[in-house]
Amino acid sequence: MNNAISRRIATNIISALKVGLIPPQGLNSVLVGRARELEVLTRDLDNIGDASAFHFIVGKFGAGKSFLMNVARNYALENGFVVLTANLSPENMLAGRRGLETYREFMRNMLARGQASGGGVLRSALDKWIDSIRRDIGVSADRSGRDTEVHRRAYDVVDSVAGNAISGYDLGRVVLCFWDACNAGDGEKQRNVLKWFKGEYERKAEAQNDLGVNFIINEDNWYNFIKVFAVFMQRAGYKGVFAAIDEVINIYRLHSPVERLYNYEKLLSVYNDITRQNAPRMVFLACCASQGMEDPDRGLYGYEALRLGVRRLNETNALGPSADGGPSADGGLSADGGLSADGGLSAVMRIDALPKEELPLYLGKVADIYYSCYGYNKKILSGDISIFLNKEYERIDADGRITLREITRDFICLLDLLREYPSKHVADLCKYYIAYATVRDDPMEHEIF
Repeated sequence: MNNAISRRIATNIISALKVGLIPPQGLNSVLVGRARELEVLTRDLDNIGDASAFHFIVGKFGAGKSFLMNVARNYALENGFVVLTANLSPENMLAGRRGLETYREFMRNMLARGQASGGGVLRSALDKWIDSIRRDIGVSADRSGRDTEVHRRAYDVVDSVAGNAISGYDLGRVVLCFWDACNAGDGEKQRNVLKWFKGEYERKAEAQNDLGVNFIINEDNWYNFIKVFAVFMQRAGYKGVFAAIDEVINIYRLHSPVERLYNYEKLLSVYNDITRQNAPRMVFLACCASQGMEDPDRGLYGYEALRLGVRRLNETNALGPSADGGPSADGGLSADGGLSADGGLSAVMRIDALPKEELPLYLGKVADIYYSCYGYNKKILSGDISIFLNKEYERIDADGRITLREITRDFICLLDLLREYPSKHVADLCKYYIAYATVRDDPMEHEIF
C-alpha cells in the first residue's frame, strides 16, 4: 500500500484518472520517467532570481505534456510561486480581445500555496504589501508619508520591468485605494480594486470613477501587465510567477491565416521578452501538440520569425530519444537549440509517450494508489499487469494509437472488476473491462458475467 499519500488524495487521484483527467495533487506518486525534463524545469524555478525562462513542451496527443506541466506547476506552488494557468480555446487566444480573455482566465485560476484561488491570492498580496509598508514607516506616520512610500515602491516595481505599459503612479494609486478601503471597511471599493487587477473593467471612465486611475488592463497591454505583476508579487513575498498555457494547438486550428499570424506574433513577443530577460521573476511554459508545431502551412514552423527565434525549432530534439527509441549518442541532447552537454537550457522540450518497458512500473504505482483509496488488500501481480498490457496492445491499431490516458482508464476498470469479482482471473476480466467501463453505473441492467 502507498503510504506516502493520504486516502483523500488517493481517492482524488483515482477519480481523476478514471475519467481521463490530470489529478490536481499527488502527481509525483504516479510519476515515472521525465527526470531530465523535470531537472530543467525545477532548475529554472530554483534560479528564478538569476534568470527568467520560457519553454515549449511539444509531443503527440497523449504523450504527457499536460501532466509534465502540472508536475512543474505543483513544484512551483510548493516553492513559493504564484501560479497562473490557462487553456487556449476558441474563446481564449493570445492576440486581440480573446487575448484579454486568456489574461482573465489566468487571474481566475491564480494559485498560491495555502490560499484560495483568484481573488484570495490578490488580496493576500495586497495585504502583504500594506503590512510591509506599515512596518517600515511606523504606525505613527502621517498620510502624506504613507502615500509617498506607496508610490515610491510602485515606481520601483514598474521601473524594473522593460516595456511596461502602466505608470508607477497608477499602480500606487490602486494600492492606496485598497488600503483606504480596508481601513474604512469599504467592501465595494476592495472588490473594485480586485476587479481592476483581474482586467474586468471595460472602459477607462469606469476605473477613473471608481478608483481614480486612467489605466485599465486590455487586449493591448495584458502581457506587459503580467510582467509588472510578477515583480509586484515578488515584492509581496512570493518568489515570482509561474505561467503556463496549454492547448496551443488551438492557434493552429484557427481558420483565418491573419488570426493565426497575430497569435504567433504575440507568442513570439512573449518568448523574446522572457528569453531576453525583459520579464523578471517569470517562468513561462507553452504546451503544444506536435502537429501544431510542425505543420509547415498552419503550425508554428510555418511562421518563420518564430521558428528562427527559437533556433530552428524543427531541428531541435531537446531531451528526446534517438530514432530507434533508445538514448541518442549524446545522451538525448540536441546540439542545435537543445539542452547542451554542459546543462544549458533548451527552448523546446520534445517528449514522447512513456516507453513500454516503463508501463509496468507506472501501472504498479496506480495500483498502489487504488489500494490506498479503497483499503483493498489483494494486490495485482506483476505477471497480471503484463497480461493486461498484452491485451491492450492486441487491439486493432493499438500499438500506434493507444494513449497512456486510455491505458490508465482501462487499467482502473480492470482493478474495479478485480475488486468486485476477486475469484476471476485477470485474463478473463480483460475481455470485459471495456464494456464494464460503459455500463458499470447501471449493473442491474447489464449482466457482464
